[in-house]
Amino acid sequence: MRKLITILTMCFCFSAFGAKAQSDTLNVASAKDSITIAAKPQIVKLDSLTMEHIDAIYNRIVESTPRYKMYKTENTYNLLKLDTATGRVWQVQYRLGSTKSMTVAIDDYSLLWDDETPKAGRFELYPTNNMYQFILLDTQTGKTWQVQWSTVAKERFRERIY
Repeated sequence: MRKLITILTMCFCFSAFGAKAQSDTLNVASAKDSITIAAKPQIVKLDSLTMEHIDAIYNRIVESTPRYKMYKTENTYNLLKLDTATGRVWQVQYRLGSTKSMTVAIDDYSLLWDDETPKAGRFELYPTNNMYQFILLDTQTGKTWQVQWSTVAKERFRERIY
């Protein structure tokens, strides 16, 4: 249901910009070859929207979402790498001067059930006021985890918030 609401909301947004985008596309396409013209998106009326249309739109959105994202920390040399499809998190430290470069798993286990299909964009990281703490959100279920990075191995973790 959430998927349907998201798709319908996006359709309304796209339709608001549709007239301007369509005229711009035609002007640009006239200066290019037929491949550009053939690549124009099809417009589907909302009253004829089927589950196939919804799935196709959703899949286009998911395909354009990056699988991995990097998040800055307040520490100059450390970033967090998130697998947005599974919730796995790594600490990435780059080298500058005497600092050692490394990538180390904060928690390298997927948060998905065995029967779930990974979809890019499902998980997001949010910084907190503490530079070592981030909140990991499953945007599909609303579940949250506390993620702590550290230069000390035993102080790194990802823990569910109930």
